Amino acid sequence: MATPTTTQRACKNCGTTLPDRPLSICPYCVMPIQSEGAPAGVDGESPQAARIERVLQHDTYPAALDASPAETPTYWKAKGVVFRGKLLAGFGLALVVLGLGLNLSDPAEVLTSPIAILGVLAAVFGVTRVMRGNAAAAIAVEKPLLKRAGMILDRRSDTAVAGWSGHTVYHFTIEFEGGIVGEFRWEGRGTQEEPYVSNLPGVAYTRGDTLLGFKHIRV
Repeated sequence: MATPTTTQRACKNCGTTLPDRPLSICPYCVMPIQSEGAPAGVDGESPQAARIERVLQHDTYPAALDASPAETPTYWKAKGVVFRGKLLAGFGLALVVLGLGLNLSDPAEVLTSPIAILGVLAAVFGVTRVMRGNAAAAIAVEKPLLKRAGMILDRRSDTAVAGWSGHTVYHFTIEFEGGIVGEFRWEGRGTQEEPYVSNLPGVAYTRGDTLLGFKHIRV
């Protein structure tokens, strides 16, 4: 087991806020943490170490590592913005072509054609939406995907109410091999998917401090 060092507020590699405990490895990007000060002592092995080790030895572990989790709702929302932006840009170009066709006798009038002007505005707005959606999607997947054996120790939730609906974000505390512990956020999927429970061993799929999914392995 790696020897923990003193805590620091954020990982210098990925920039993610670190838990308020001595660490030697970032739980979000698994980079070694370099900090000043004497290392903190470790009182024995984690009580979860044996179950995590059984996950590593389980017959289904290799298949779980090969699996690809779905991206977050935020990512797919951004992709939806891209799709709608492309539709709007295409509709705008169609209007421009229509305006051009209606003014073939005097192409100069295309510049003042209401249909063509509306088409240009729609195309520009659509392209802007595509760029913003692609930027948001890129941010959602900018950190590397990690697949690691671990165990969910605890969970909490935050619910924000907007209008007639609410949005819940769950926060899971997960321990990995070597006693590395971090808290990861998981966006609620509504009634279509139940949140994970505590004391659950398996494989965690994470990007930075975001939990994409958790494959339960019964050990």
